Amino acid sequence: MRFQMKFMIRFWILIQESDHLVDDPRNWTRNRSVVAGEYGDDEDEDDEDDDEEEDRSLDLLVRFVQNVFKKISKRARKAVRSVLPVPIPTKLVGFSVDGVLMLTFLWVLKAFLEVICTLGSVVFVSILVIRGIWTGVSYVQENRNHTGNELGDDHRPWTGTQPAT
Repeated sequence: MRFQMKFMIRFWILIQESDHLVDDPRNWTRNRSVVAGEYGDDEDEDDEDDDEEEDRSLDLLVRFVQNVFKKISKRARKAVRSVLPVPIPTKLVGFSVDGVLMLTFLWVLKAFLEVICTLGSVVFVSILVIRGIWTGVSYVQENRNHTGNELGDDHRPWTGTQPAT
């Protein structure tokens, strides 16, 4: 519990101190003055473009989550502030609201991951059961063919292959 509190305090301080966890989103322009032939391959440039696109999408996702968190935090602070007595410091209310929101987010994420893991386990077990049934049926059919052929091995029709003697 103490570790969680220390982590929440550090995370809250990080959020409060830095307004921009991600670089400036307007700094996404490429240097178009560079000629593609200078690097030798166009594939390298394509890889760089893909990396830039991934970085952009990650930056946008982080900014979206930050904005949603700030809006929800603001509304929750107002609601909690209206219920709590006046002598409680505003920073303490903000810290507690942010901590509760982070724990709620982690709880929802944990539940989502549990659902995914449960579905994965069900699929894995069902594949194992199907393979087990398939192996059992194959074994029974194989034994049925061998036990029927042991008694009258000389009377079976020629199947195109003969054992080497």
